[in-house]
Amino acid sequence: GTTLNGFYAQRFGAVGVSLFASANRQQAYDPNEDSFSDLPQIRSLTVNPSLFFYLKDNSLIRVTLNGTVENRRGGDMNQISERPNGVHTFVEENATDRFNYQLSYQKPFANGMQLNVRHSLTYFDRGITTTDFSFQGEQYSTFSEANFQFGKESFRWTVGVNGYTDTFNEFDVDSLRRDYTINTLGVFAQNTWDINPRWALESGLRVEYDPNYGEFILPRVALLSRINEQWTARLSGGAGYKQPTLFTEEAENLIFRGIEPLFRNGFLAPERSWGGNLDVNYQTAWGDDWTFSVNQLFFYTWLTKPLVLQPYGGADSFVFVNAEGPLTSNGTETNVKLTYKDFKLFANYAFANTLQRYREVQLQSPLTPRHRMGSVLMWEAHGKGRIGLEAYYTGEQRLEDGTATQP
Repeated sequence: GTTLNGFYAQRFGAVGVSLFASANRQQAYDPNEDSFSDLPQIRSLTVNPSLFFYLKDNSLIRVTLNGTVENRRGGDMNQISERPNGVHTFVEENATDRFNYQLSYQKPFANGMQLNVRHSLTYFDRGITTTDFSFQGEQYSTFSEANFQFGKESFRWTVGVNGYTDTFNEFDVDSLRRDYTINTLGVFAQNTWDINPRWALESGLRVEYDPNYGEFILPRVALLSRINEQWTARLSGGAGYKQPTLFTEEAENLIFRGIEPLFRNGFLAPERSWGGNLDVNYQTAWGDDWTFSVNQLFFYTWLTKPLVLQPYGGADSFVFVNAEGPLTSNGTETNVKLTYKDFKLFANYAFANTLQRYREVQLQSPLTPRHRMGSVLMWEAHGKGRIGLEAYYTGEQRLEDGTATQP
Protein backbone atom coordinates (compact mmCIF):
# COMPACT_ATOMS: atom_id res chain seq x y z
CA GLY A 1 0.00 0.00 0.00
CA THR A 2 0.94 3.63 -0.45
CA THR A 3 0.04 6.64 1.69
CA LEU A 4 0.79 10.23 0.73
CA ASN A 5 0.38 13.00 3.34
CA GLY A 6 0.76 16.75 3.08
CA PHE A 7 0.55 19.54 5.67
CA TYR A 8 0.69 23.33 5.43
CA ALA A 9 0.31 25.98 8.15
CA GLN A 10 0.79 29.75 8.11
CA ARG A 11 -0.27 32.75 10.16
CA PHE A 12 -1.09 36.08 8.54
CA GLY A 13 -1.46 38.58 11.37
CA ALA A 14 -4.77 37.91 13.10
CA VAL A 15 -5.67 35.01 10.80
CA GLY A 16 -4.08 31.57 10.62
CA VAL A 17 -4.63 28.72 8.19
CA SER A 18 -3.70 25.06 8.11
CA LEU A 19 -4.35 22.28 5.62
CA PHE A 20 -3.83 18.55 5.99
CA ALA A 21 -4.42 16.16 3.09
CA SER A 22 -3.92 12.41 2.85
CA ALA A 23 -4.41 9.85 0.08
CA ASN A 24 -4.19 6.10 0.60
CA ARG A 25 -4.03 3.28 -1.93
CA GLN A 26 -3.85 -0.38 -0.87
CA GLN A 27 -4.04 -3.44 -3.08
CA ALA A 28 -6.04 -6.50 -2.02
CA TYR A 29 -3.76 -9.10 -0.41
CA ASP A 30 -4.14 -12.89 -0.29
CA PRO A 31 -1.14 -14.24 1.69
CA ASN A 32 -2.40 -17.84 1.99
CA GLU A 33 -3.32 -18.03 -1.72
CA ASP A 34 -6.87 -19.30 -1.20
CA SER A 35 -8.21 -16.79 -3.77
CA PHE A 36 -9.97 -14.80 -1.02
CA SER A 37 -8.58 -11.48 0.20
CA ASP A 38 -7.28 -11.20 3.76
CA LEU A 39 -6.74 -7.46 3.30
CA PRO A 40 -9.17 -5.44 1.15
CA GLN A 41 -8.45 -3.10 -1.71
CA ILE A 42 -8.64 0.46 -0.35
CA ARG A 43 -8.86 3.86 -2.01
CA SER A 44 -9.28 6.86 0.30
CA LEU A 45 -8.84 10.62 0.32
CA THR A 46 -8.94 13.01 3.30
CA VAL A 47 -8.86 16.82 3.25
CA ASN A 48 -8.78 18.80 6.52
CA PRO A 49 -8.56 22.65 6.33
CA SER A 50 -8.73 24.96 9.38
CA LEU A 51 -9.06 28.71 9.92
CA PHE A 52 -7.89 30.48 13.10
CA PHE A 53 -9.03 33.97 14.12
CA TYR A 54 -6.94 35.67 16.83
CA LEU A 55 -9.09 38.46 18.29
CA LYS A 56 -7.86 41.56 20.12
CA ASP A 57 -9.20 40.41 23.49
CA ASN A 58 -6.90 37.33 23.27
CA SER A 59 -9.82 35.06 22.40
CA LEU A 60 -9.50 32.48 19.63
CA ILE A 61 -12.04 31.21 17.10
CA ARG A 62 -11.26 28.06 15.14
CA VAL A 63 -13.27 26.67 12.23
CA THR A 64 -12.36 23.22 10.90
CA LEU A 65 -13.76 21.21 8.01
CA ASN A 66 -12.96 17.57 7.40
CA GLY A 67 -13.92 15.38 4.46
CA THR A 68 -13.07 11.71 3.94
CA VAL A 69 -14.10 9.55 0.99
CA GLU A 70 -13.19 5.86 1.11
CA ASN A 71 -13.92 2.74 -0.93
CA ARG A 72 -13.06 -0.80 0.21
CA ARG A 73 -13.43 -3.98 -1.86
CA GLY A 74 -12.86 -7.46 -0.46
CA GLY A 75 -13.76 -11.02 -1.39
CA ASP A 76 -12.69 -13.24 -4.29
CA MET A 77 -9.46 -11.94 -5.78
CA ASN A 78 -10.64 -12.40 -9.38
CA GLN A 79 -13.79 -10.40 -8.70
CA ILE A 80 -11.87 -7.60 -6.96
CA SER A 81 -9.57 -7.26 -9.96
CA GLU A 82 -12.66 -7.32 -12.22
CA ARG A 83 -11.72 -10.63 -13.81
CA PRO A 84 -14.74 -12.82 -12.83
CA ASN A 85 -14.56 -16.44 -13.95
CA GLY A 86 -18.04 -17.74 -13.02
CA VAL A 87 -16.69 -19.60 -9.95
CA HIS A 88 -15.09 -16.85 -7.87
CA THR A 89 -17.93 -14.31 -7.76
CA PHE A 90 -18.27 -13.02 -4.19
CA VAL A 91 -17.28 -9.42 -3.50
CA GLU A 92 -18.13 -6.96 -0.74
CA GLU A 93 -17.79 -3.24 -1.39
CA ASN A 94 -17.93 -0.69 1.41
CA ALA A 95 -18.23 2.96 0.30
CA THR A 96 -18.21 5.70 2.95
CA ASP A 97 -18.38 9.49 2.85
CA ARG A 98 -17.75 11.40 6.07
CA PHE A 99 -17.95 15.19 6.33
CA ASN A 100 -17.44 17.09 9.56
CA TYR A 101 -17.54 20.73 10.67
CA GLN A 102 -16.15 21.97 14.00
CA LEU A 103 -16.37 25.42 15.57
CA SER A 104 -14.61 26.36 18.81
CA TYR A 105 -14.25 29.58 20.80
CA GLN A 106 -11.80 30.23 23.65
CA LYS A 107 -11.97 33.36 25.79
CA PRO A 108 -9.39 33.85 28.60
CA PHE A 109 -10.10 36.04 31.62
CA ALA A 110 -8.07 37.31 34.55
CA ASN A 111 -6.75 34.95 37.24
CA GLY A 112 -6.49 32.00 34.84
CA MET A 113 -10.22 31.73 34.16
CA GLN A 114 -11.33 30.66 30.67
CA LEU A 115 -14.54 30.11 28.72
CA ASN A 116 -14.62 27.34 26.07
CA VAL A 117 -17.46 26.78 23.60
CA ARG A 118 -17.48 24.19 20.84
CA HIS A 119 -19.91 22.73 18.36
CA SER A 120 -19.59 20.01 15.72
CA LEU A 121 -21.79 18.49 13.02
CA THR A 122 -20.96 15.22 11.29
CA TYR A 123 -22.57 13.66 8.21
CA PHE A 124 -21.79 10.00 7.53
CA ASP A 125 -23.04 8.14 4.45
CA ARG A 126 -22.34 4.44 4.18
CA GLY A 127 -23.17 1.86 1.55
CA ILE A 128 -22.38 -1.87 1.65
CA THR A 129 -22.88 -3.97 -1.48
CA THR A 130 -22.32 -7.71 -1.87
CA THR A 131 -23.14 -10.13 -4.65
CA ASP A 132 -26.76 -10.48 -3.46
CA PHE A 133 -27.36 -7.80 -0.78
CA SER A 134 -27.03 -4.07 -0.21
CA PHE A 135 -27.28 -1.71 2.77
CA GLN A 136 -27.19 2.07 2.68
CA GLY A 137 -28.00 4.81 5.13
CA GLU A 138 -26.98 8.24 6.36
CA GLN A 139 -26.20 9.42 9.86
CA TYR A 140 -26.23 12.95 11.28
CA SER A 141 -24.68 13.64 14.67
CA THR A 142 -24.07 16.87 16.57
CA PHE A 143 -22.14 17.71 19.71
CA SER A 144 -22.25 21.00 21.63
CA GLU A 145 -20.45 21.97 24.83
CA ALA A 146 -19.78 25.07 26.90
CA ASN A 147 -17.46 24.95 29.90
CA PHE A 148 -15.82 27.40 32.27
CA GLN A 149 -12.44 26.84 33.93
CA PHE A 150 -11.42 28.60 37.12
CA GLY A 151 -9.34 28.23 40.26
CA LYS A 152 -5.67 28.12 41.14
CA GLU A 153 -3.19 26.19 39.04
CA SER A 154 -2.90 23.58 41.80
CA PHE A 155 -6.66 23.33 42.44
CA ARG A 156 -8.64 23.85 39.26
CA TRP A 157 -12.31 23.41 38.37
CA THR A 158 -14.08 22.83 35.06
CA VAL A 159 -17.89 23.02 34.96
CA GLY A 160 -20.12 22.89 31.92
CA VAL A 161 -23.11 21.70 29.93
CA ASN A 162 -23.28 19.58 26.80
CA GLY A 163 -25.74 18.22 24.26
CA TYR A 164 -25.54 15.31 21.81
CA THR A 165 -27.81 14.15 18.98
CA ASP A 166 -27.59 11.13 16.69
CA THR A 167 -30.02 10.42 13.83
CA PHE A 168 -29.84 7.51 11.38
CA ASN A 169 -31.96 7.12 8.23
CA GLU A 170 -31.85 3.96 6.13
CA PHE A 171 -32.45 3.99 2.37
CA ASP A 172 -34.37 1.63 0.07
CA VAL A 173 -36.21 -0.38 2.73
CA ASP A 174 -39.83 -0.82 3.76
CA SER A 175 -40.85 -3.17 6.57
CA LEU A 176 -37.28 -3.45 7.94
CA ARG A 177 -36.73 0.29 8.27
CA ARG A 178 -34.29 0.69 11.16
CA ASP A 179 -34.13 4.45 11.67
CA TYR A 180 -33.45 5.87 15.13
CA THR A 181 -32.89 9.18 16.90
CA ILE A 182 -30.97 9.84 20.13
CA ASN A 183 -31.03 13.13 22.09
CA THR A 184 -28.93 13.67 25.22
CA LEU A 185 -28.37 16.65 27.52
CA GLY A 186 -25.81 16.78 30.31
CA VAL A 187 -24.03 18.79 32.98
CA PHE A 188 -20.60 18.06 34.42
CA ALA A 189 -17.97 19.19 36.90
CA GLN A 190 -14.32 18.18 37.10
CA ASN A 191 -11.61 19.03 39.62
CA THR A 192 -7.83 18.70 39.29
CA TRP A 193 -5.89 18.90 42.55
CA ASP A 194 -2.09 18.88 42.71
CA ILE A 195 -1.81 17.72 46.29
CA ASN A 196 1.98 18.05 46.31
CA PRO A 197 4.80 17.61 43.77
CA ARG A 198 4.37 13.82 43.90
CA TRP A 199 0.61 13.35 44.02
CA ALA A 200 -2.31 14.65 41.94
CA LEU A 201 -6.02 13.79 42.09
CA GLU A 202 -8.58 14.19 39.31
CA SER A 203 -12.25 13.70 40.10
CA GLY A 204 -15.40 14.39 38.15
CA LEU A 205 -19.12 13.82 37.93
CA ARG A 206 -21.24 13.91 34.79
CA VAL A 207 -25.05 13.68 34.79
CA GLU A 208 -26.75 13.13 31.44
CA TYR A 209 -30.42 12.80 30.51
CA ASP A 210 -32.08 10.96 27.63
CA PRO A 211 -35.89 11.35 27.25
CA ASN A 212 -36.22 7.63 26.50
CA TYR A 213 -34.02 6.26 29.29
CA GLY A 214 -33.86 8.87 32.03
CA GLU A 215 -30.73 10.05 33.76
CA PHE A 216 -27.22 8.59 33.83
CA ILE A 217 -24.91 9.40 36.75
CA LEU A 218 -21.28 8.96 35.72
CA PRO A 219 -18.53 9.42 38.33
CA ARG A 220 -14.84 9.33 37.47
CA VAL A 221 -11.67 9.49 39.59
CA ALA A 222 -7.94 9.22 38.87
CA LEU A 223 -4.91 9.32 41.18
CA LEU A 224 -1.47 10.13 39.75
CA SER A 225 1.78 9.38 41.55
CA ARG A 226 5.05 10.94 40.35
CA ILE A 227 7.33 8.50 42.10
CA ASN A 228 10.53 10.08 40.80
CA GLU A 229 11.90 11.52 37.55
CA GLN A 230 11.75 8.10 35.89
CA TRP A 231 8.65 6.43 37.33
CA THR A 232 4.98 7.50 37.35
CA ALA A 233 1.81 5.53 38.10
CA ARG A 234 -1.86 6.34 37.50
CA LEU A 235 -4.89 4.54 38.95
CA SER A 236 -8.29 5.49 37.54
CA GLY A 237 -11.88 4.29 37.33
CA GLY A 238 -15.30 5.40 36.19
CA ALA A 239 -18.71 4.58 34.75
CA GLY A 240 -20.18 4.79 31.25
CA TYR A 241 -23.23 3.93 29.18
CA LYS A 242 -24.40 3.46 25.58
CA GLN A 243 -27.92 3.71 24.16
CA PRO A 244 -29.10 0.94 21.80
CA THR A 245 -28.26 1.49 18.12
CA LEU A 246 -28.10 -0.68 15.03
CA PHE A 247 -24.32 -0.46 14.90
CA THR A 248 -22.87 -3.32 16.96
CA GLU A 249 -20.05 -5.70 16.11
CA GLU A 250 -22.48 -8.61 15.69
CA ALA A 251 -24.66 -6.63 13.27
CA GLU A 252 -21.59 -5.46 11.39
CA ASN A 253 -20.46 -9.05 10.86
CA LEU A 254 -23.86 -9.80 9.28
CA ILE A 255 -23.58 -6.60 7.16
CA PHE A 256 -26.97 -5.77 8.76
CA ARG A 257 -28.74 -8.46 6.72
CA GLY A 258 -31.98 -9.81 8.23
CA ILE A 259 -31.79 -7.66 11.38
CA GLU A 260 -35.16 -6.46 12.63
CA PRO A 261 -35.77 -2.85 13.78
CA LEU A 262 -34.32 -2.08 17.20
CA PHE A 263 -37.48 -2.37 19.32
CA ARG A 264 -39.23 -5.17 17.40
CA ASN A 265 -39.01 -7.47 20.44
CA GLY A 266 -39.88 -4.83 23.06
CA PHE A 267 -37.99 -2.29 25.14
CA LEU A 268 -34.18 -2.30 25.05
CA ALA A 269 -32.19 -1.01 28.01
CA PRO A 270 -28.95 0.93 27.54
CA GLU A 271 -25.67 -0.81 28.24
CA ARG A 272 -23.91 0.34 31.41
CA SER A 273 -20.27 -0.16 32.26
CA TRP A 274 -17.85 0.21 35.15
CA GLY A 275 -14.13 -0.03 34.70
CA GLY A 276 -10.72 0.69 36.12
CA ASN A 277 -7.12 0.69 34.97
CA LEU A 278 -3.60 1.06 36.29
CA ASP A 279 -0.87 2.70 34.19
CA VAL A 280 2.80 2.45 35.13
CA ASN A 281 5.38 4.45 33.13
CA TYR A 282 9.17 4.34 33.12
CA GLN A 283 11.52 6.50 31.06
CA THR A 284 15.28 7.01 30.98
CA ALA A 285 18.12 8.19 28.75
CA TRP A 286 21.64 6.90 28.15
CA GLY A 287 23.92 9.69 27.06
CA ASP A 288 22.80 12.08 24.33
CA ASP A 289 21.76 9.49 21.73
CA TRP A 290 19.71 6.81 23.49
CA THR A 291 16.26 7.04 25.14
CA PHE A 292 14.02 4.28 26.46
CA SER A 293 10.45 4.26 27.79
CA VAL A 294 7.88 1.61 28.68
CA ASN A 295 4.20 1.84 29.59
CA GLN A 296 2.44 -1.04 31.34
CA LEU A 297 -1.36 -0.98 31.46
CA PHE A 298 -3.72 -3.24 33.45
CA PHE A 299 -7.47 -2.89 32.89
CA TYR A 300 -10.82 -4.38 33.91
CA THR A 301 -14.33 -3.60 32.59
CA TRP A 302 -17.76 -4.90 33.68
CA LEU A 303 -20.63 -4.28 31.24
CA THR A 304 -24.28 -5.02 32.05
CA LYS A 305 -27.25 -5.42 29.70
CA PRO A 306 -25.05 -6.02 26.63
CA LEU A 307 -26.96 -5.70 23.36
CA VAL A 308 -26.87 -9.02 21.47
CA LEU A 309 -28.65 -10.65 18.53
CA GLN A 310 -30.83 -13.74 18.67
CA PRO A 311 -32.82 -15.61 15.97
CA TYR A 312 -36.30 -14.22 15.35
CA GLY A 313 -39.04 -15.96 13.39
CA GLY A 314 -36.69 -17.72 11.01
CA ALA A 315 -33.14 -18.84 10.35
CA ASP A 316 -32.21 -15.65 8.47
CA SER A 317 -33.86 -13.13 10.80
CA PHE A 318 -32.41 -11.63 13.99
CA VAL A 319 -33.62 -9.30 16.72
CA PHE A 320 -31.76 -7.28 19.36
CA VAL A 321 -32.19 -8.21 23.03
CA ASN A 322 -30.42 -7.36 26.28
CA ALA A 323 -28.40 -10.31 27.53
CA GLU A 324 -29.22 -11.50 31.06
CA GLY A 325 -25.62 -11.66 32.24
CA PRO A 326 -22.65 -9.31 31.95
CA LEU A 327 -19.74 -9.01 29.57
CA THR A 328 -16.35 -8.69 31.26
CA SER A 329 -12.98 -7.74 29.89
CA ASN A 330 -9.61 -7.72 31.62
CA GLY A 331 -6.06 -7.77 30.43
CA THR A 332 -2.77 -5.98 30.01
CA GLU A 333 -0.99 -3.93 27.38
CA THR A 334 2.73 -3.20 27.13
CA ASN A 335 4.22 -0.43 24.97
CA VAL A 336 7.97 0.02 24.56
CA LYS A 337 9.84 2.81 22.75
CA LEU A 338 13.59 2.81 22.06
CA THR A 339 15.32 5.63 20.15
CA TYR A 340 18.86 6.06 18.87
CA LYS A 341 19.56 9.34 17.07
CA ASP A 342 17.15 9.33 14.08
CA PHE A 343 16.05 5.71 14.58
CA LYS A 344 12.97 4.71 16.59
CA LEU A 345 11.70 1.27 17.57
CA PHE A 346 8.14 0.79 18.86
CA ALA A 347 6.93 -2.56 20.23
CA ASN A 348 3.50 -3.49 21.59
CA TYR A 349 1.90 -6.54 23.19
CA ALA A 350 -1.73 -6.78 24.32
CA PHE A 351 -3.60 -9.53 26.16
CA ALA A 352 -7.40 -9.28 26.40
CA ASN A 353 -9.63 -11.79 28.19
CA THR A 354 -13.16 -10.81 27.09
CA LEU A 355 -15.84 -13.21 28.35
CA GLN A 356 -19.54 -13.44 27.45
CA ARG A 357 -20.73 -14.41 30.93
CA TYR A 358 -24.37 -14.39 29.82
CA ARG A 359 -23.90 -17.65 27.89
CA GLU A 360 -24.23 -21.10 29.49
CA VAL A 361 -20.64 -21.74 28.48
CA GLN A 362 -18.53 -18.64 29.08
CA LEU A 363 -16.65 -17.97 25.86
CA GLN A 364 -14.18 -15.41 24.57
CA SER A 365 -16.09 -12.77 22.58
CA PRO A 366 -16.10 -13.42 18.82
CA LEU A 367 -13.39 -11.75 16.75
CA THR A 368 -11.57 -10.66 19.91
CA PRO A 369 -8.07 -12.18 19.96
CA ARG A 370 -6.47 -12.81 23.34
CA HIS A 371 -3.01 -11.98 21.99
CA ARG A 372 -1.84 -9.18 19.71
CA MET A 373 1.69 -7.97 18.99
CA GLY A 374 3.18 -5.31 16.78
CA SER A 375 6.42 -3.49 16.09
CA VAL A 376 7.56 -0.54 13.99
CA LEU A 377 11.17 0.34 13.13
CA MET A 378 11.48 3.86 11.73
CA TRP A 379 14.10 6.28 10.51
CA GLU A 380 12.95 9.90 10.63
CA ALA A 381 15.03 13.03 10.10
CA HIS A 382 13.42 16.44 10.27
CA GLY A 383 13.33 18.07 6.85
CA LYS A 384 14.78 14.99 5.14
CA GLY A 385 12.23 12.20 5.19
CA ARG A 386 10.88 9.16 6.96
CA ILE A 387 10.86 5.44 6.22
CA GLY A 388 9.64 2.53 8.35
CA LEU A 389 9.12 -1.20 8.57
CA GLU A 390 6.06 -2.68 10.34
CA ALA A 391 5.24 -6.19 11.58
CA TYR A 392 2.06 -7.35 13.34
CA TYR A 393 0.71 -10.57 14.83
CA THR A 394 -2.91 -11.33 15.68
CA GLY A 395 -3.63 -14.45 17.71
CA GLU A 396 -6.39 -17.00 17.37
CA GLN A 397 -9.95 -15.62 17.23
CA ARG A 398 -13.31 -17.31 17.68
CA LEU A 399 -16.00 -16.83 15.05
CA GLU A 400 -19.74 -16.53 15.79
CA ASP A 401 -20.24 -20.26 15.16
CA GLY A 402 -17.54 -21.19 17.70
CA THR A 403 -14.82 -22.18 15.24
CA ALA A 404 -11.35 -20.75 15.70
CA THR A 405 -9.23 -18.89 13.16
CA GLN A 406 -5.54 -19.45 12.59
CA PRO A 407 -3.15 -16.81 14.01
